[in-house]
Amino acid sequence: MHRRLHPQRSDLVLALALAVASAFEAVAVDAPTRSLLLALSLPLPLAWRRVAPAAAALAVLAIVAADALTGGDGLELVSATVAIVLAVYSLGAHADLREGLLVLGACLLVAWASVSAAGDSGASDYAFSVVVVLAPWAVGRIAGGRLAAVVAERERADRAAADERARIARELHDVVAHSVGVIVVQAGAAEQVLESDPEAARQALADIRRTGKEALVDLRRMVGLVRESDSGTEIAPQPGLDDLAPLAERVRQAGLDVELTVEGPPRPIPPGIGLTVYRVAQEALTNVIKHAGAARASVLLRFDKDGIELSVLDDGRSSTTGRGGYGIAGMRERVSLFGGELDVGPSAEGGFRVHVRIPYA
Repeated sequence: MHRRLHPQRSDLVLALALAVASAFEAVAVDAPTRSLLLALSLPLPLAWRRVAPAAAALAVLAIVAADALTGGDGLELVSATVAIVLAVYSLGAHADLREGLLVLGACLLVAWASVSAAGDSGASDYAFSVVVVLAPWAVGRIAGGRLAAVVAERERADRAAADERARIARELHDVVAHSVGVIVVQAGAAEQVLESDPEAARQALADIRRTGKEALVDLRRMVGLVRESDSGTEIAPQPGLDDLAPLAERVRQAGLDVELTVEGPPRPIPPGIGLTVYRVAQEALTNVIKHAGAARASVLLRFDKDGIELSVLDDGRSSTTGRGGYGIAGMRERVSLFGGELDVGPSAEGGFRVHVRIPYA
């Protein structure tokens, strides 16, 4: 089965492939040793273009500046331009706006300095350097914003569907509970008069039969509501712990490297606790994508003898505390219903951490 590389691994492969291609280009055009070294080193920071986009862009910037200051001509290689474009694009797509603008300004200054160092540069050369820097950054900002919007819309649709399923589940519960309660009462009455008053017992049994038929009609009606009118397929049940792996895969496909780890022997837990743990993980990962500017996140699910724990840790901006959707208040409300505890805030390792513990009892 085909498996996708994690984003950071794919970036490493991209950087190495571009470095090899740059070396071949430098050899093909008989470039001097200085240009060959530039061709080999310039793409390497791209291995961290999503993990640390600003640092990667600054590293590319430093290599370009060193080449310009020493009178090198390695920037004339096509591969060098490709590496610069990818670095600036990643800066726009994955870095915080304020941080990205600061690095972008430095990129423009180095680009102009490189053009000036060439000697016989004209206005077209300066204009081209501006386009090479600004255009990829703008495209990156647009691409990053669209990705966040798509993920947010998908999460809103999932929540709306979950709310509807919960409403239908409550109605199903009401139907079944009412009908079964009536049947139990009638069955008890029939048992009491079975010998003394057979006619009354027969009437009670007839009431049981009628109540059961009405319950079946109501159940068929409610089950019909949970079937999609266009395809006839049944809506999935409320998610739980088994759905954490598919959740991580969906987020991974959206561009965030997510690692899911399970510790301790799994044990049966009430569906409500499983749903709460899933919703907290979903909310935390959604907020990482929308607000944290992170490239990697880890999800740890731990079973111990007294309770279940969930930790979601990202490598983004730890100062972001008001993360959208239901937010921290919504997560805390869900957890408190089961006597659990929620701890959120900056992590000692950097980034932001969401930790939940819910007792089994």
